[in-house]
Amino acid sequence: MNLPEIISQHDALFAAFDAVSQPRSDYQLRKFVVGEHETPERQYLQVVVEMQRKVSSLRRAVIERRKKIAAMEKETNLDEKELMQIDLDDMNFAITGAMREFNTLYDIYMGLPTFTTQQLQDAEEGYWIRRLIRQSQVDIDSCGQVSPGNMDALRQAGIVTGFEERFNLVSQSLRGVNHDLLQLSTQG
Repeated sequence: MNLPEIISQHDALFAAFDAVSQPRSDYQLRKFVVGEHETPERQYLQVVVEMQRKVSSLRRAVIERRKKIAAMEKETNLDEKELMQIDLDDMNFAITGAMREFNTLYDIYMGLPTFTTQQLQDAEEGYWIRRLIRQSQVDIDSCGQVSPGNMDALRQAGIVTGFEERFNLVSQSLRGVNHDLLQLSTQG
């Protein structure tokens, strides 16, 4: 198909472009953006942050579209006007997709209880404990041990202790081995 043939299919193609204009599917938003979080407080926080970002993006996009339309009306060069129309088409697809995402996020939001800032803060420890345990379980299931990053996060959260004691035991058992890495200090 050459460019004139593609352009002749403009209406059908634009209908298809419009139909798929949504960067993240409803399923993806429900399961992997909001549903990824173990607690309703964290789900609420995530959906509210996502909606806030989406509203700001939409407000900016509407202003940019309005500016582009005004510039197009003043433009006399036909090539420049056509380029502006391409930009405007892209803006319209992006706005359509953003509105679809917002509507899905809003539906999720309406199905969740609301929380105060203090309630969200109070729920953080429980959320992180659940999340770190889940991530550690995935590590164990996939490679037989908890990854160093997740192990350190478990330590930071106070779930696992004794790193220094275990490090000292390993260091003592390896004292006879000549290796530069064993010169590490457990002191900060």
